[in-house]
Amino acid sequence: MEFNDVGELTEDPRKKFEGFLLQEPLDERIVNSRIFHGGCYALNEEQHFSLKEQIADQFSLSAHQDIFLVGSAKLGYSIAPRKRYRPFGDTSDIDIAIVSHTGWW
Repeated sequence: MEFNDVGELTEDPRKKFEGFLLQEPLDERIVNSRIFHGGCYALNEEQHFSLKEQIADQFSLSAHQDIFLVGSAKLGYSIAPRKRYRPFGDTSDIDIAIVSHTGWW
């Protein structure tokens, strides 16, 4: 457990994620619930949507169906094997996944 900016006790996101992995047997549910959906660590809600909207506009896609912020910017820490649980920081990038059945090419 740790304290957030306003002094409230919060659960360590890494431990929460590890607990979820132990409890959830379906890989698809893990990816959908933690990687593709939910809040974003690195950006507030408005910034998150604005970034997705700009990318969607560039490629004529849907911001809420085709554009996903992933990686440490999404979770607050990396889940890549060689960087596992490295926290998002000043030198981190923002990874975007485009998943669409309609092509922009």
